[in-house]
Amino acid sequence: MNSQTKISRVQLLTILLGALTVCTVVLRTVALTLFLNTDTGYLLRGGISVPLRILEVLAVAFCVAIPFLIKKEALTADAAPLSIATLFGAGLCALTMVLTAAYFLLRSSHVPAPTVVVLLTAIFLLGSALYFVNQFRAKQEPATALPLGYTSILGSALLLATLYFDLTTPMNAPHKISLQMALLATMAAILYELRVFTGEPRPRVQLAVCGYACFACAVAGIPNTVAFLSGAYDTAAYLFADLTAMALAVYFGAKCVPLCCPAKPDGEVTDQ
Repeated sequence: MNSQTKISRVQLLTILLGALTVCTVVLRTVALTLFLNTDTGYLLRGGISVPLRILEVLAVAFCVAIPFLIKKEALTADAAPLSIATLFGAGLCALTMVLTAAYFLLRSSHVPAPTVVVLLTAIFLLGSALYFVNQFRAKQEPATALPLGYTSILGSALLLATLYFDLTTPMNAPHKISLQMALLATMAAILYELRVFTGEPRPRVQLAVCGYACFACAVAGIPNTVAFLSGAYDTAAYLFADLTAMALAVYFGAKCVPLCCPAKPDGEVTDQ
């Protein structure tokens, strides 16, 4: 009985990272809605920025430590059909990426970045959407998943470039930095997803990278969207990027579950 109900080390680490994510999302939402200087785009100097930075650094350190705290045999990674929650996240990702691509194509002159970068971003975001749509297939073939996955990584890189070339927002402003970190984490997480299809999975590192991607996307997308709704931000292009980040947070969060709770033939969960 105890072996069936005892929480494994992997699950405990994942729960702690989830709690850290929730705390950081709440604190950053408060910071952006109450302590943001809308004229400069920076947080007002004060005590709230200190605990926020501490939580962000803790999340990075926590995810770096995860692979060293888990036994090599504790996790498995495969290309099995995804759960309902993961498919829901994949559907959200595809939808938000299509909407973002449509906005970039139809309103390219309103996106504060070079037109060629905006158009390329839109094209590759549509390809990225196909990667997530492909998740709905009962069996994903490497010949399809790999090129679509690399397209998705390029889509995230180009969306990051679009934000980088935006001269209307300071380079190290919280809005821009948070989205750039989320997109970098997304690129790394998808890369480790694709390792499964190359026959070289790294489940411990994948859990750490996927967990951090969920953290970074949630901490960027949710508070930024709330800040937009409260009137702190007014750039539509960033709103679409924030919505995409939120969808990615759902997807990566759901992807962490089968990694930390591998199914066993007898219904038990491996105790670390």
